[in-house]
Amino acid sequence: MSEVFDEYAQYYDALYADKNYGEEARYLDALINQHSIIPVPSVLEFGAGSGKLQLALLGLGYDVTSVDLSPRMVAQAGKLGAKVEQGDIRDHQLEQKFDAVVAFFHVISYLTTDEDLEKGISNALSHLKPGGVFIFDVWFKDAVLAQKPEVRIKRVAHEGTEIVRIAEPSWDKGKDTVEVSYQLFVKRPGQESFGSFSEQHLLRYFSKNQVLRLSAQHDVALVAMEETITREDPDSQTWGVTVVLLAIPQQPLAQKRSLARSPERKNFTIEEN
Repeated sequence: MSEVFDEYAQYYDALYADKNYGEEARYLDALINQHSIIPVPSVLEFGAGSGKLQLALLGLGYDVTSVDLSPRMVAQAGKLGAKVEQGDIRDHQLEQKFDAVVAFFHVISYLTTDEDLEKGISNALSHLKPGGVFIFDVWFKDAVLAQKPEVRIKRVAHEGTEIVRIAEPSWDKGKDTVEVSYQLFVKRPGQESFGSFSEQHLLRYFSKNQVLRLSAQHDVALVAMEETITREDPDSQTWGVTVVLLAIPQQPLAQKRSLARSPERKNFTIEEN
């Protein structure tokens, strides 16, 4: 058994070759422009992966600092020309604050305990300037309950290497988590047979109420919660949702509430279960 994004890292870009990082960067750019109340030249990225989103954001003119837990992913990003620091998003400290913080591709879903979630969110917000936004995407509880995790098989061929990935979920409804057991079979050029390895990825999913309570605990405003990329309202078919939290500048409480509930933003309230 290997660590998360250990051996998996070298096949990451092959497995996600269909991922449109340019589209994601433009989507984040639109969210920043809509919801931030300060100019945003600087962005902190938590969970950089192979660095392709960083490169896409750089192409849009942002000054991006990226952090990733996996040494192998950091090395992979370096090969592509991205500059990524190795560190844990729960406690990695940088000597500056940023105009926006992003954690994309379900990075926050990997914070599966309340303690780790508190550390990760607190650390992200500690690096955020007042008036800036923290943008992240997570699995959406309504969709997980409706669609239910299932075994998935993905086959790709990349630069002569054949890869088969089997993803087998183990669902813990009590903890709102899904442990995905990835079994990868890989045959490189010149090899006659497939080698294999496995990784376990534990992920957490979130309801709208959970996100609202999270924002209230950290004294930030939930200004958007929508289907990723499409920007539609999330429903039972929306597996991935994007959340935007606004760090409201220090001011009288009435003014803070007015700013968080400006006409351009939806008014989110906790619903009774």
